[in-house]
Amino acid sequence: QKNPTEKFTFTVTLPQGKYPYTYSTAQGNAQISGSIENNGTVTLTSGQSVAIYGLPVNGAYTVTEAANDDYTISAEAIYGTVQGATVSGTIPDPDSGAAAAHYTNTYTAPGFPGGPDPTPTQTPATSLS
Repeated sequence: QKNPTEKFTFTVTLPQGKYPYTYSTAQGNAQISGSIENNGTVTLTSGQSVAIYGLPVNGAYTVTEAANDDYTISAEAIYGTVQGATVSGTIPDPDSGAAAAHYTNTYTAPGFPGGPDPTPTQTPATSLS
């Protein structure tokens, strides 16, 4: 049985510096704020998201989700490209919008008789602006 509070860990590669971030719930309520640096990690559960602010325009970024044995990872990117569990790109001009990495984790526990659980766990987006 999948765990609705399963934690998913992401490593974020950013330009040098310290950047403010805000965690939000699935309802969009900000819960925690702080700062993150290059190669920092973020741990999220289903429906949570994190937004990182103040990144330099045209700065390179990557977001990589750590493997979880019971889940299959898929990702989508806004202003970036996807390769496996990694989204990478450059930060766009703020007038164009924000770069984002959206991940979905589908439960695929060993021995699950019909293949993957048809209800994917939505792992949050990481927005970069």
